[in-house]
Amino acid sequence: MEDKDLEFVFAVSPVLEILAISGSQTLLHARLANPSLRCAQFCLSILEEVAVLDAPSLERLFFWQNRTVGKMSTTVKIGHAPKLRLLGYLEPGVHTLQIGDTVIKAGTKASTSTTVSSVQMLALHLQFGVRNEVKMLLSFLRCFPSVETLIVQSEETLEPTSKFSVKFWKDTVPIECVQSHLKTLYFRGLQGTRNEFKFLTFIEENAQKLERMYIVMKN
Repeated sequence: MEDKDLEFVFAVSPVLEILAISGSQTLLHARLANPSLRCAQFCLSILEEVAVLDAPSLERLFFWQNRTVGKMSTTVKIGHAPKLRLLGYLEPGVHTLQIGDTVIKAGTKASTSTTVSSVQMLALHLQFGVRNEVKMLLSFLRCFPSVETLIVQSEETLEPTSKFSVKFWKDTVPIECVQSHLKTLYFRGLQGTRNEFKFLTFIEENAQKLERMYIVMKN
């Protein structure tokens, strides 16, 4: 699928509610601007950008096992999507997240211009042995202050493992969704590394409203 094909679909489908793209092998820039679109999902495709420009009805934005060209990242832009409730899987090692005009980086502070308060379920996919991915994990969490359900998929680390000290987690700036809203955590693919356990400990110590924690070991 090419960009013009997706633009044509939107042009001739004014009441389109569900968009599912799977297996597209042409580099795609998907720009979502449709008043009726409620769900968009991209799977097993080559993506350079997915930009939610103006999607007032969008509730779910889903990614799974997409890729890009070479070492480029896939940009995920969130503009006008006031009803967005579910977002994921975001991959800190693959996705560059942009909210409004702000590109989210490690250490980006939460503000009205860098948060999407409507999101209640967030899914993340990362390597806990890669320092920058863990830092971006924390930045991503700050962008979604109302998350009640967090799904984390742990991937085997392909680079040399970076270890995080206890001080790293203790010095982490408070994250609103973790402290005030998180009720359910699904952690999938646990490999038993120290970094994974330190993250789980961080959640346990800070999530004041946590009710359920599901941990699935790697096969």
